Amino acid sequence: MKKEHIALAKHRLEKALESVEDAKLLLKSNRLRGAMNRTYYSVLYGAKALLATKAVDSSKHSGVAVLFYREFIEPDIVSRNAGRILNQLLRKRLKGDYTDFYSF
Repeated sequence: MKKEHIALAKHRLEKALESVEDAKLLLKSNRLRGAMNRTYYSVLYGAKALLATKAVDSSKHSGVAVLFYREFIEPDIVSRNAGRILNQLLRKRLKGDYTDFYSF
């Protein structure tokens, strides 16, 4: 694995961990929409960190999910449940961000 892929993976993992902390703070303040958004992004950044180790990426969220499935779930490196969680969080984040009057 190339050094730049390792650096990118570490950077994305840091973003994932920061987003988890943001989600915790928002949850403590009962800011559920923001907490869901940050939770989703923490998982997305984690998936993108893993993809960086394989030197693959997508600028689209759905593309990340497809690549994550192909590179990590199909070969049974990561559990299928992880893929389901990513997809569920994506759907909930989209509803929370784009559906009027949607509440968690």
